[in-house]
Amino acid sequence: MKAVKLDLNLDVEKVKEKFLLKEPSGEQRIERQKKLKDWAELPPEQRGQRPDIEEGYMTTAEFFVETIGGAIRQAHPNGNVQVLRRTTKILSDLKGAIESEEKKGVAILELDDYKYIKSAFAKADKWINDADNAEVLMLCYKHIEDAEEIEL
Repeated sequence: MKAVKLDLNLDVEKVKEKFLLKEPSGEQRIERQKKLKDWAELPPEQRGQRPDIEEGYMTTAEFFVETIGGAIRQAHPNGNVQVLRRTTKILSDLKGAIESEEKKGVAILELDDYKYIKSAFAKADKWINDADNAEVLMLCYKHIEDAEEIEL
């Protein structure tokens, strides 16, 4: 059976920091609101610096999987149960490869799933058209194209 080995780890030097920033969780936002309220109640001379949400970063592999998910959702914004199931399975497999100690960010995909990802990436047309996005999306697409076909 043929499969495809897709390394999810992008070169961190080629991905701008702004793409790797994680969105704050709901809990972080609530905590920040509490801190802001407490801060605002203090007299101005005792306030100090305004509290802010701590920035977190995702790995390049997490960013890559998130980008693949965005491409699939753009190419297939609606779908029947089979499309939804397939999308969920593919993204779950990719995320599992990131979390796996033994796989270390390398996913082994069925050939059809790989073609589905590649096709979705080629069809996706709702990206913001600016230089930084173009650069990182071309990097992602090249990374997809460079995946290695293997025999299982």
